[in-house]
Amino acid sequence: MKRNVTFVSMLIIALVFLGCSGGMKIVKSPHSDLQLTANELVRNGGLAVVGTGISSREDLARKQAQNDGRTLLSNALETKVKGYEKQFQEEIGTAGDAEINEAFQTVSEQLTKSILVGVLPVEEVITLKDDKYTIYTIMAIDPKIFIQSFQDQMKEQKAVYTRYRQSQMHKEMEQKLEDYDKF
Repeated sequence: MKRNVTFVSMLIIALVFLGCSGGMKIVKSPHSDLQLTANELVRNGGLAVVGTGISSREDLARKQAQNDGRTLLSNALETKVKGYEKQFQEEIGTAGDAEINEAFQTVSEQLTKSILVGVLPVEEVITLKDDKYTIYTIMAIDPKIFIQSFQDQMKEQKAVYTRYRQSQMHKEMEQKLEDYDKF
């Protein structure tokens, strides 16, 4: 009896899996392809995201995609600066935490204001379906621009800048610039 119940249960499970997978199609979207390109830019030191916009007008879809990309890029930029802040605090210790927090917060705000305004799309794909344009666009920040702007903003944080220049993080950023030049 137990064997029959087990056999029937296994048969039902097998049929469910076969039924679910029978009509499944794997679809590769333009977003996926662009995300692979954006990931490559990130691996090489840049900041890159894929923005998406949908509209019945191509110009509005493009504007939406670029705005979406800038918003995502702003979040990525803030995350990157927070990561640098944490790395810096771990390297120099917790002395002056408030001063470091304030300095990095100011750097993050200034970078967002100065860099994101001029970010332009790197690559774009347009699809048209049911009279709706869908535009996918890679929005990226060149690591040279990011690092140079980061360092310029750090210079204005006089209390923290000297420690920053002596930190391992500064050396790593300089190395990233050299590596990106080779890319």
